[in-house]
Amino acid sequence: AEADLTAFTTQLVALGIDLKTLEDAEGALDSHIVVRAPISGVVSKREVALGAFVEPSQDLFEVVTPGAVYADAQVPPDLAASLVVGSTARVQTANGPFYLGSVAFVAPAVDPESRTVQVRIQLDQSHGLRPETYVTAEIGVGVVERALAIPMTSLEREDGMVYVYIERQPGTFERVLIQLGADTTDQAIVLSGLKVGDRIAVRGVFYLKSARQKGELGDDD
Repeated sequence: AEADLTAFTTQLVALGIDLKTLEDAEGALDSHIVVRAPISGVVSKREVALGAFVEPSQDLFEVVTPGAVYADAQVPPDLAASLVVGSTARVQTANGPFYLGSVAFVAPAVDPESRTVQVRIQLDQSHGLRPETYVTAEIGVGVVERALAIPMTSLEREDGMVYVYIERQPGTFERVLIQLGADTTDQAIVLSGLKVGDRIAVRGVFYLKSARQKGELGDDD
């Protein structure tokens, strides 16, 4: 019991609570106790009402540090594949100014609900930008000097993945998984899964998909 009391006292001190004030307030329900946040910042959310009873594990306030604002962007998987930590970025509020920053984190997996990849952008400065504000983001993907580009009509998308059909023999196709980089209206950059010289179907992908589902084609999943 004494060890528990010591641990509890240590937690109170770490939270900035004056133990002398706590002792003086014992038994007096109308007394005030000062609770100090462990960081400097601005209160962005209040979870309690004046006069309410609270539990030891209950959140009272949310404090944000104005100088450490970031933006979370939801990026399609094929575009996220070409992003790396450190990529330049900028965000903009509706009809507002641009805020410059860089990519600080790229999620390793696709979100099962949104089917997108979370990309966190650390902003260099955020004066006037409030937490929970909706923004649009532009992220640089760099310049590819030599790249393999294929027509958009050759792509088959399924469950967040991208496939093409390679012709293994004349008239015989096999579906293979590929990774895409940037794309345009009619072409996509291939990062992996294909090599120069591979012959792929650029038309009739719908019919090849139907044949594969019937078990008439190979599948390199």
